[in-house]
Amino acid sequence: MPAHTHDSSVFSTQHLVTKTVVTSLRHDSKFIRDVIGILTPNVTVSLPPYFQGIDDAEKAESWVKKITEDGQTLAVYLTPEHTLCGFIFLYQSDNDELHLGYLLGETHQGKGLAKEMLGGLLTWCKQNKQVRALIGGVEKNNVASSSLLLTLGFYRTKSNSDDTDFYRFDIDSLAG
Repeated sequence: MPAHTHDSSVFSTQHLVTKTVVTSLRHDSKFIRDVIGILTPNVTVSLPPYFQGIDDAEKAESWVKKITEDGQTLAVYLTPEHTLCGFIFLYQSDNDELHLGYLLGETHQGKGLAKEMLGGLLTWCKQNKQVRALIGGVEKNNVASSSLLLTLGFYRTKSNSDDTDFYRFDIDSLAG
């Protein structure tokens, strides 16, 4: 197994496995190359400035350092090849609410992986019993992401933002 996968998985699904991103990964050259390959301009266009222009090792290393300081980040790998295909970002909001962000690399979009990834996350949250709700912000013109969240059972909440819609998922509403 590659050096950057020393952590045990957080959760897995039929085609995906997630692992916590740790600060030391910024020194793993394969992981850094994979990060650069995932964070392309088309993927990061509507994301915060620190996601932009990650096109060399130094910038990717700084990005890994930042995301590990801000909250919990899960690297999402396609199995069995163990190919990095995306990330899930979790930030503590209230004691038992998490803000959610996610992305998939361009070559992994449109294949049902985002639905599988977020479905796995919801199941993990339900089993974990430490999270009451997930809240995700979606740029208003990102119809695919909005539709996905609604399909998974998120509901739109009131927002004071002109460019972002917010969606909430109450973990207790998940059967099981």
